[in-house]
Order: sequence, then structure tokens, then C-alpha cells
Amino acid sequence: MAAKNWISVYRRKGSRVFYCQVRDPETKQIIGTRSTRETREREALKAAQRIADEILSAERDDDLEILSFDEFVDRYDREVLSGQRKSTRENMISTTRKVRSVLSPRLLRHFARGSEISRLAASLREEGLSLYSVKRHLSNVRTLLRWAHRLELIERVPFVPVPSPRDLERTKGRAITAEEFDRMIDVTPKVVGEARSRDWIRILRGLYLSGLRLREALSLSWDEGDFRLELDSELPRFRVRKSGEKSKRGGRYPITPDFFTFLLQEFPESEREGLVFHASTESKPELSYIPNNASRVIQSIGKRAGVKAGKGRGGEIHFASAHDLRRSFGVRWARKVDEDELRRLMRHSSIETTREFYIGSEDDLLAVDVWSTASEEERSILLDYANDHANISREPRGRG
Repeated sequence: MAAKNWISVYRRKGSRVFYCQVRDPETKQIIGTRSTRETREREALKAAQRIADEILSAERDDDLEILSFDEFVDRYDREVLSGQRKSTRENMISTTRKVRSVLSPRLLRHFARGSEISRLAASLREEGLSLYSVKRHLSNVRTLLRWAHRLELIERVPFVPVPSPRDLERTKGRAITAEEFDRMIDVTPKVVGEARSRDWIRILRGLYLSGLRLREALSLSWDEGDFRLELDSELPRFRVRKSGEKSKRGGRYPITPDFFTFLLQEFPESEREGLVFHASTESKPELSYIPNNASRVIQSIGKRAGVKAGKGRGGEIHFASAHDLRRSFGVRWARKVDEDELRRLMRHSSIETTREFYIGSEDDLLAVDVWSTASEEERSILLDYANDHANISREPRGRG
């Protein structure tokens, strides 16, 4: 008599007890035959189920012992990452590449050891990566291990030393002033070429006035897509699908008056279709719309303009970037709206992010105002000092 389609119980000739036969649920191949030691059929069926669980568990454990790290990563890619945004997938690929280069795990069980995770964390820090990069990689590692545990591919999740928020260093960038921004605009043709300079100046002004992330700006459309303009409503807004936003919330967000004015004045009606911004150069026109390449071009512009925004990896100078333009937007609007309104304007998931990087920035602006009253001699002394010390990011100037 069948208990399930892969478990059956029967009596052998001349025997009083029942035996059970267990087949693999997928292949239907026989993987075990045992005595139930029961003489009643009902009890034999219960015993057969317990025996089948034991046999299948042992089979699974044998498979897990030899499950390779590459097979595990491929499965995670198919079952989880295939439904995620491209940036999320690239982020995890970067982490698994780092794991392979540091640990070279042959099997999943080799990767899932606390000693190996500790070795990976130490290596990331020794590379001189920022704590934010270390946090990103280790958070991804923890995500992989937790998923493996949920699927019972590993018995436990080892401790992963992800840096806590209080351990993280302040961002390497800063808001730039209006004068520094003008310098970036002035040198743009020298970096991208005269023919493409108008497109890039539009991008710089758009980032500075909108507060958009670079990836969002390059996907911003006049009329369609995940991130588009909605200018025909009572008040202009961004309309964002869940797939087009970092937090995956989606929704409609206000466009600030200065960015709205910029759009209408800079773009004639004949150009108001398709993508708003075009990020290519004369030497590499094929790079249009690729955020990583656009980011490097903007940093080149910041470097050419001499706009130092802080320190990068290993203490080297960090020149103004696309995200520093977003920071400039946040600092300006922190003076005009309350902190929760700023959080929504910046589209942060957490108010803590807004508070950490934008609330209280008035102190920096106060310092700029104070030094704007300095005499020529005092400013000359500060400039001489700044030229001798890389950690002085800029000469104090007027408000930005």
C-alpha cells in the first residue's frame, strides 16, 4: 500500500513486519529499503515516513557537503538577483568577485566559516577601502549566508563583522559652493570638448539644481520610463516607478522651482522628448547614458577646476563628484525646509541619513560667511597654508 508516491510499505513473504521502499521524489529512483519493525499497517506507514525523512536528509547532507561556492552563487543569481535592479546585481557580483579573490572558496561550506569571514573582513580593511565599501561588501556576504541558511544549505550563519553606523567615517565629499560650481562650468569644454560641452553643462546644472542621483538623472525622461518628469500637473513633479528608485518605494516627488525654471529655459519644446540628459564625449560618443563613465567625467571636471571636496581612499584628494552636487542641493534646501521635508525631498528612507549629512550644515556655511569678511592679508595666509596641506579642501568663499 502506498503512503506517498515516493514511499511504499509492503510485507515480504513469510514476514510478520512491514518493510518500506523510498524513492527520490524527483528522479523516482529507489534510494533505500528498510524494515519498519511494525506489524500493523497504520503504524508501518508512520514509521515509513520517519525512515524516508532520515534517508532524504542524509542524501541532502551528502549533496551539501559537495555544493560548490560557484554553484551556490549561480543559484542565488537565478533565484534572487534575476528579479533585482541592475545596480543591485552588479553590487553583489562585485562582492562575490572579492570573495573569490581573497578566499578562493571551493565549496559553500568553506565560505561559511567564521574564520574565513574574519579573514575576508581583515583583507578588505588592509586594502584601504573606505568603511562604507567594507560595510557594503560584508553586508552582501551576510545576505548570502542568511539566504543559504533559510534554504538549509548551511547549518548556521557565522558572525559577520559589519561596521555599525557609529563606526562609519563621515562621507569623503561635501557640498560645493556656487563659486566652485561656476569654475566647474567654465572648465567643462576643456574636459569634454566644445561640441559636447552644452550637454555636460546641462548635466552639471541639472544635478546641482535637482538633487538627483547621477543614475536617476541619466534615466530621467520627458515622457516615459521609470523616472520621468510630470510637468502638466498643477505643480511639477518627478514620477518614479518602484523599479526606478533606490529605495524601491516609487511615487511622485516635487520638483523645486529653480530646477523647473532651468528645464523650461534650457530646453526648447522641440527637445522635450526622450531622455533629458545625454552623457557622451567627443572621443567616446558610445559611452552615453553609462553612469560609471559619466561619474569619472564629472570628477575629471572637478579636478580640472581644482575643486577639492575631501579625502578618498588612502587619504588621496577627492575632487568634486556628481554626488557632491547632490550634497549641494541638500545643504541649500536644509535652510529652507524642516528635516522631515528635506528627507522626503532627498528621498531618503531614513531620517538618520538626512540628519547625518545635511542637518547642521549651517555650521559649515557660517564658517564660509565668517571668512568672507577676512582681510586680503588673512586670506593670503590661509591660501598659503592650504597650498601646503592637502587636507585643506578649498579657500573659504561666499555661500553656495
